[in-house]
Parts: sequence; structure tokens; C-alpha cells
Amino acid sequence: MKNLNKLVTLSALLLIGTASLSAYAGEKERHLPISTKSEAAKLSYHDALDRIANADINGYNTKIEAALKADPQCFIAHAHRSLAAASNTKNEKTGTLISATLLLPQDNLTPAEKIIRKMLVQIQTNLKNSDKSSIKSSGDAGETSASASVNKTDKGNKNSTALKPLCDELVTTYPNNIEAFETAIAVCRFIDDNPDNAVAYTERLIKIEPNYAPAYNTLGYYWMEKGNMEKAGEAFSNYMRLSPNEANSHDSMGDYLMKSGRFDEAANHYDKAVSLGMESSRERSEKARNMAKGIEPADPEMEK
Repeated sequence: MKNLNKLVTLSALLLIGTASLSAYAGEKERHLPISTKSEAAKLSYHDALDRIANADINGYNTKIEAALKADPQCFIAHAHRSLAAASNTKNEKTGTLISATLLLPQDNLTPAEKIIRKMLVQIQTNLKNSDKSSIKSSGDAGETSASASVNKTDKGNKNSTALKPLCDELVTTYPNNIEAFETAIAVCRFIDDNPDNAVAYTERLIKIEPNYAPAYNTLGYYWMEKGNMEKAGEAFSNYMRLSPNEANSHDSMGDYLMKSGRFDEAANHYDKAVSLGMESSRERSEKARNMAKGIEPADPEMEK
């Protein structure tokens, strides 16, 4: 399943492997400094990050809600949820979530949280500009070049805005922090729709922590989308090597093998992902086995 499309609902964010995370403790800075005084909120938020890195969307949502229950004013939990919403072009709650987050007290925010808050302000501004442009263009026979430039992105993401300078600020302020790079990767990939910027941050993260498994998942999809199957295979193999018991590593390898026409092998990896708890891989396993038998998938247009 696609890497933070798996996020998304950061996806957003955006821009972190459960089984292997304990190995990172003490080696590099795993988490950004945050302002909540609630240890329960902090632990739940950190757990949410661990889950979303390997595409456990339900687990992520559950842990974010747990953080907010422990501390209803936990800025970083609100902010991360807002970024995740912004990564999903179909999420109609993005503006509401961002507005609520920006109303939270700012006095005690950490430098990291202040940078992330600036990201939310810029996304909110872009949303408003996009809405105005949409209204104007719907009333005109032809869209102006200015409004076209506001709306045009790689995937038509109305939430997209130029956030890279703020991503740069975050990773410059925290140059050895895994979460800082995770945020930059997710924001560039899923909100700015700029996979090239996302992969540049990913490569920097790997230099900081070569054994950080989810980074290779990002690389794998990037190279697969670029058509470089050799580099994609190498990246997904590294993800599998570092997280052999992680459902998402098998699901991603299944995607790679499907793209390579190795359907039986793909089905086996999808089955393994299901056995490890990723139920969404079951349908892809069935598709892979049908493809192995020469049964083409039904045309969605024909089924309408």
C-alpha cells in the first residue's frame, strides 16, 4: 500500500517502525521536544508516530485520540492530526481542525511546535486562497493564470502550499532528530505533492540513521513511481531486512512484486501482511493470485 497514501487521512504526516524503534533509543534524537506536561499524552503521541510510520492508520488515530483525552490542549497531537487531515484531499474537516489547533495557547510552545504551527498557518492561508480562486474560476469562462497557479499541483491537492522553507527550518533546528525529518518528508510528499523534496529528506534521514526501516519504504515507492525497479527492489529489500515482522514491509514488498509481474510471490507477501494484522492486504492477495492464473481484474468502469 502506498506509503503515507497509507497515511493519510500525513497523511499526511506526513510525514516509524514499531519493531525496530527501540533500537534507536539513545542513538539519535527520536522525538521532537513538545510542551505537554502530561506523560500519558506524550506516550500516546509517541506511540501514534510509531504506528503511522508503518501504515497502521487505525492505531494512529486511536493513539492520537488517547493523547488528546489525556491532555485536551496537547498542541502537538492537535497539530499532527491537522497535518494528517491536510494530506488527504478528500478530508473536509481540514480547515476546521487547523483553525481549532491555531486557537490553542502559544505561550509555552517549544521551538519545534512553533515551526509546525507556522506550517498550519500557511496551509490555512492556502486553503482560503484556493477556495477564493475556485469561486472566481467557476464564475469566469476561463481561469486566470494566477488562479491556475494556485490550484495546480501534481495531484490537484487543494491543500498544497510551499512548505519546504519551513521543513528546512525544522530539520536545520533539529539536524539529528528523526521526527523532524519524518515531518518534513510527510509534508513535502503528501501536502506539497513534491516527492523529489520528500526523497531528498529521506536520504538525509538515512545518513543520520541507516537502520531506520520506514525510510526505505519511502525510497521504494519513489523509485517504483520513477520506473527504476532495481533501486525500488533494493529499497524494499532493506525495509524487509530491517522490519521482517512488520506487516507493512510485506505489504510494500507485495506491491513491488505485483509491479514486477511476480504475482505468486506478491500474494505470499500480502498473505504474510494479513497474518501480521494488515487486513487491507487480503484483497490485494486475491488479486495477485488471480493475476498469477491469468485472470485479469475486472474493469471498474464495466462494473458501474
